[in-house]
Amino acid sequence: MATQLRKDGISIKDAAAILGVPRSRFYPRHRKSNQTPKPKQSYVSDKELSATIKMACNRYPLYGYRRIRVILRREFNINVSQKRVNRVMNKLGLSQPRLKNRRIVQMKERPGQPTKPNQIWEMDMTKTYLTGYGWLYIMAIIDRYDRSIVGYEISSRSRTDEWLAAFDKAVKNRFPEGTRDQGLILQVDNGCQPTSRKFVKELSTSDITLLYSAYATPEHNAHIERFFRTLKEEELYYNLYETYSEAITSIEAYIDFYNNHRIHSALGYLTPAEYYQQSILQNVA
Repeated sequence: MATQLRKDGISIKDAAAILGVPRSRFYPRHRKSNQTPKPKQSYVSDKELSATIKMACNRYPLYGYRRIRVILRREFNINVSQKRVNRVMNKLGLSQPRLKNRRIVQMKERPGQPTKPNQIWEMDMTKTYLTGYGWLYIMAIIDRYDRSIVGYEISSRSRTDEWLAAFDKAVKNRFPEGTRDQGLILQVDNGCQPTSRKFVKELSTSDITLLYSAYATPEHNAHIERFFRTLKEEELYYNLYETYSEAITSIEAYIDFYNNHRIHSALGYLTPAEYYQQSILQNVA
């Protein structure tokens, strides 16, 4: 109507005043859309939805209800809520079970102080960045009794294999005849490497008890955490390594210094090596 009035030379304002109506009456209330209206989703009965969900789950047997809902929309043109898909899948017994936590023992408090070497070890990892090369990872195991680094691995990767390499070096160092019936406890955190099936199986075979710290409690593994702090303050922060081989050589030299020459106030100002030898002589006597 507004277009016709303009063609006739009549303003909308004058026409509205003459007719006594608001000017908005001369404009269309809804603008036409160029898009084709989407067809309305027809209601899907529980029987039909159940049959379709069974088909979807047969195609994707590892999918949970969230992904199955997406498959229903993409492949079957069925748009329903997550809650409804979850309800139907639970009824049909098709819901995926939650993965069980693989931790063996999670300590609520740290075990008591060991009375001799090789009773309780702590293991963890730290890393440093080499400009132009990338990350360098250091996996290490410390004896809580004498503060010795009994085994370590330095690598550009931090997989379960590298963790096990550090563990194997520690065992060969302290238990050349094997760890069976020795009652050794290894404390670790809840990282992906120490909770992996491969790591758990290896230590179970070695007759070693795995003890996992609770979440957000680094104090449970305080000795290895303190070693890494010392390593950073006395070695890593003071050196700009140019190559991986230079970094590994320098870090290995520091660990040797830490074990054999660095005195500890907690050990009566003895080195870890001296304290270890002293304990061996006392046990022999």
